[in-house]
Amino acid sequence: MKTPTLLTGFAEIAANYAAVICDVWGVLHNGQQPFDGVDNALRQFRQGGGKVLLLSNAPRPSLNVQSRLDEIGTHRDAYDNILTSGDATRSLLSDMHRAGKKCCHVGPDKDHDLIAGLAIERVAADHADVILLSGMYDDSTETPDDYADMLAQFKARGLPLICPNPDRIVQFGDRIIYCAG
Repeated sequence: MKTPTLLTGFAEIAANYAAVICDVWGVLHNGQQPFDGVDNALRQFRQGGGKVLLLSNAPRPSLNVQSRLDEIGTHRDAYDNILTSGDATRSLLSDMHRAGKKCCHVGPDKDHDLIAGLAIERVAADHADVILLSGMYDDSTETPDDYADMLAQFKARGLPLICPNPDRIVQFGDRIIYCAG
């Protein structure tokens, strides 16, 4: 069996690829600051003719992710485009609206952009046909245990649940926080 080659950086293999799909949180940054050298490696890859798609399971539209990358100092010339699970969720919710479904959003106010501008009707949980679970209402104090009864009720009703971020935990700076997954 051949032993895997240990790499010291992406540049060692970059010439073998025409495109890269790169995760965002945990690869480009830790939620508060970029990891050293990652965006430079992607910029060099693009300067050599490569294409870079950032792919994120962030429960928000790609434009919001791009704004956050700008805020923390990731250079826009490190990537060509961004696709998020928030984008896919918005598309799915639009389809559900056309099917006459009503949605209950469980998650923090910062995730309201998942529904902003969509025609889907937002209702309380007892009137919902589908649940959008984007995260804890307050990820600094709550845990998944705080949601056990609510989720059990959704399950008992057989409600479909859309969870745009399957992560259970993420590193945010030097803290670990719970996510919707």
